[in-house]
Amino acid sequence: MKSLDAALKLLSQFTGEEAEISVSELSAKTGMPKSQVSKILLTFRKNGFLEKDDATQRYNVGPRAFALGSRFVNRNPLTRAALPVMRELTERSGHSTRLCIRVDYDVLYMLGIEGPHFIDTGWRVGQWMPLHASSAARIFLAEADEAEIDHIVSQRGMPALTAKTVQDPDELKAMLREAHAKGFARNYGETARGLSTLSVPIFGQGGVLAASLTIAFPTHVVDADSEPDLVEMMHRSARTLSQKIGSEVYPYGNLNIRSVSQAPASAEQTAVGAD
Repeated sequence: MKSLDAALKLLSQFTGEEAEISVSELSAKTGMPKSQVSKILLTFRKNGFLEKDDATQRYNVGPRAFALGSRFVNRNPLTRAALPVMRELTERSGHSTRLCIRVDYDVLYMLGIEGPHFIDTGWRVGQWMPLHASSAARIFLAEADEAEIDHIVSQRGMPALTAKTVQDPDELKAMLREAHAKGFARNYGETARGLSTLSVPIFGQGGVLAASLTIAFPTHVVDADSEPDLVEMMHRSARTLSQKIGSEVYPYGNLNIRSVSQAPASAEQTAVGAD
């Protein structure tokens, strides 16, 4: 079992941000000898889970790894129920939609549907979202107690992704308290310049937080006046999806939510559609 554990430890390194990784880099990250790393990678390559660029001697994900991940998305009850709800939300709002789940202390961008206002900022399905800056991750952190938040911040830090990224733990905690109370989290230009997001929670059986539903849009198209209508639209979609996966009660929506400090003071009105 130790050899299997070592192999899976190596394979999990390919779920990070690096597109390609060398034997030396994997050895440094895992503490495993280069000879052991090479043997394991060769086995994964032989079975199609990894590929090797012979010119650079670096490894990347292979087609069987893709097939395995696709099976999870295609067979998972949450993702199967989410797709039609996300398509409808994209059509009604005019914005791109995302579905994220929590995996241990990380938040995974699992599904995405691009809208007409799509901005290519480099964020892709299968990436891990920044815990301190993305609205999707803040939905999950909003359910955590202060000790857990402190632990995550101490382990991961709060690196600046843009000039607007929140880097003060107390400011982050205030945002999380607001997200918990109002049922939505926001990110205005914190993860990529010109890109903003709003996220709401998805609940499963027993009212357990199962996922976050996000819309992404150019920052200039949503302002303090249009944000509440957009959030209400998202809550209706989130309620529908929550009910589809077994939640009896959705605690948010139909509230007189007015945006506060972080929404831009003025912007172009977005066409969010009529209900």
